[in-house]
Amino acid sequence: MKRKKTYIKIVICILFLAAAVIFTIVSMEYEPSDSTRQWYQILGAICIAGALMCVFGEDGAKGLKKAAQNFRSFFQGFAKKIAHKIASMFGIHSGKGYKGTGLITDYQDISIKVKRNAAQKKPQKRYKDMNNSERIRYFYGKLVNRQIKKGFLFRCSFTADEIENRLMEDKKISSSSHILFQTYNEARYDIKADITSEDVEKIKKIYKNT
Repeated sequence: MKRKKTYIKIVICILFLAAAVIFTIVSMEYEPSDSTRQWYQILGAICIAGALMCVFGEDGAKGLKKAAQNFRSFFQGFAKKIAHKIASMFGIHSGKGYKGTGLITDYQDISIKVKRNAAQKKPQKRYKDMNNSERIRYFYGKLVNRQIKKGFLFRCSFTADEIENRLMEDKKISSSSHILFQTYNEARYDIKADITSEDVEKIKKIYKNT
């Protein structure tokens, strides 16, 4: 009977270790900043703890449970900091935890050097004071910011065309939004672009329906 229990513990231990390996491999398929990856890693850690419980037996269960809880708290905080650092290094911004008036503000053509630990807010031009090109860029910025808040992973190096393609691939926007990106490129890069009030109203409508 005792030998049978030992065999059962060994089998359970192996299953826990196998599950830990699987969770670890699956977690590597996700971005470092993705919370799903962190949860898979936590599940892997729990499986390892389960394997250790099989080894140490019931006497060590309470100690392992407490250790697992402490490890989880530490891991979550540590993983969050690491993910934030990695995201910052590559210019990745996620909508989760986002605060502020907007990430895309290039329609203002204003560059301000922000001192470390000093909160500075860029002066924003009122909509009624913008010309038509600025209004097109304004709606483009608001559309991208909206997608960022919905979870779109944005990189500072992305062009408008790249953003459009990625949003289309993720089915976050429809083909009818193409004209918004096309008009934005004209307003952004062609100083002689003839942007009319009708164009602005058309882009405004597309933004509201996206």
